[in-house]
Amino acid sequence: MARIRTIKPEFQNSQSMGRVSRDARLTFIELWPQCDDAGRIRANSRMLASVLFPYDEDAPGLMDGWLNELENEGCITRYSVDKDEYLQINHWDHQKIDHPQPSKLPSPQGKKTKKSKLSVREETTNAREDSSVVRAVSSTVSSTKPVSRNAAAEFDPFWKACPKKVGKGAAEKAFLKAIKSVSPAVLIAAMTRYAISQEGKDETFIVHPATWLNQRRWEDEDTTVVVRPSAFQSPEEIEGQRLARERAYGQTGI
Repeated sequence: MARIRTIKPEFQNSQSMGRVSRDARLTFIELWPQCDDAGRIRANSRMLASVLFPYDEDAPGLMDGWLNELENEGCITRYSVDKDEYLQINHWDHQKIDHPQPSKLPSPQGKKTKKSKLSVREETTNAREDSSVVRAVSSTVSSTKPVSRNAAAEFDPFWKACPKKVGKGAAEKAFLKAIKSVSPAVLIAAMTRYAISQEGKDETFIVHPATWLNQRRWEDEDTTVVVRPSAFQSPEEIEGQRLARERAYGQTGI
């Protein structure tokens, strides 16, 4: 029997909810009214799909993935007793229930059955949590590794190509982040093209190097226009444009 449940206003701002898909979040909310007063429900994927999403034909094939997302974030615990699958909403005390009825379903702790009949999934929950802690610590340690000399050296020609040399520290940080996914040569060549395209323009409107990197401007379409001599250009103007292009390319070595 479905029951009325409450959703707190801060639910949508929860970091754990931000790490799961939109469908997983909806599944989580839809589970609450269907659970008993202890936060438990039978957890056969196809049965849940028919109850929670009766009009969605693709739900049976996707339900297990949504439940996996929720379980990985510690929102639910899935377990089996006597080969029957169940689900427990974790931190169920956020629901204030008047006159709660005792659950007729076994608890995750297996109080109604022998522990040996519990699923391997429940037995390995703690091990998975421990490994998550290890991964988090490893990630923290790796993020503090010093920047290699080669990576720092590759920033110098990029910086020289920038038409507006401000915020060097922020630019270098953004550059080192960018070269994790794109070749330094690509960044240098793209910045050189950008510098040429900004020749003669008001410096106020030239993008800062760090902003250029953070906005992934190297992926912009190349709109550099090669200015050709015309009858309206003086020899001094033509020579000045030629020297500017040579200077921009010469700084990068490309």
